[in-house]
Amino acid sequence: MPMRGRTVDRSRPVGMIAERAAARWCGRRGWTVIARNLRRAGAEADLVLESASKRLLVVVEVKALGGDRMHPAERVDAPKRRRLERLGASLLSEPRRRGWRLRFDVLALRPRPWARPLVRHPALLRLPVLGDLAWRVEHIAGAWREGE
Repeated sequence: MPMRGRTVDRSRPVGMIAERAAARWCGRRGWTVIARNLRRAGAEADLVLESASKRLLVVVEVKALGGDRMHPAERVDAPKRRRLERLGASLLSEPRRRGWRLRFDVLALRPRPWARPLVRHPALLRLPVLGDLAWRVEHIAGAWREGE
C-alpha cells in the first residue's frame, strides 16, 4: 500500500541498472570509465569516460527510455546541459588533462521487446548477462556542443 504524501520514483532502479549496463557497454568498446554518478560543480554526470590516447574526456548522460517519441538528446534540457558543461570544465581544469578535448554524449538504452516485462521487475535485470542483453543502445556522440 502506497504511503500518503509520498510518490514512488519507479524509474530510479531502472535508471541505475541502465547506467550499469551503459558503463559495461562503454568498457567493451575500449573506453575507460573513470567515474559513475560523479557529483561535482553542482552537477551529476551518469558516466565520465576517457581515452588517454585521444586526449578526450567524455561526459555521458544515460537515458533509459520507454515508448515515448522524444529523441534522447532532447531529454537533456538546457539547464542540465549547462550543469554538465560546468562539471566537464572542472574536470578539464585538472593539470593532467590540460590540452584535452571535451565531448558530451547521450546513451539511450531501450529495453528490447522481449525484455520489456523484465523492466517492471528491476531485480531481474541485475543478472549480469540478462542486464546487458536486455537493452538496445543508441550512442549519440557529441549530442551537444558547449554553449548550445
